[in-house]
Amino acid sequence: MREYELVCIFEPNQEKAEQLTDDIQAILSSHNISVTETEKWGLRKMAYYIKKHLDGFYVLFHFSTDPEKIHPLEKELRLREDILRFLTIRKN
Repeated sequence: MREYELVCIFEPNQEKAEQLTDDIQAILSSHNISVTETEKWGLRKMAYYIKKHLDGFYVLFHFSTDPEKIHPLEKELRLREDILRFLTIRKN
């Protein structure tokens, strides 16, 4: 098992961001991925517009999983229209 970080940028609506955080945790658990920590960075300005938004709500997920589960997870996250951007990084 390897450790990963997943950074998601949601639309700037606070209530919707809280719901999306719960949805992402549910998606991770549906893929049998154990989340060790969730950091809500809050509302931040972005350098450029993404889907007509200049602000975004940032959330960081720390989790451990096998490498072959990352591709199906990213595929499912790509289908979500309410996620502006996401990035999965393997920790050393």
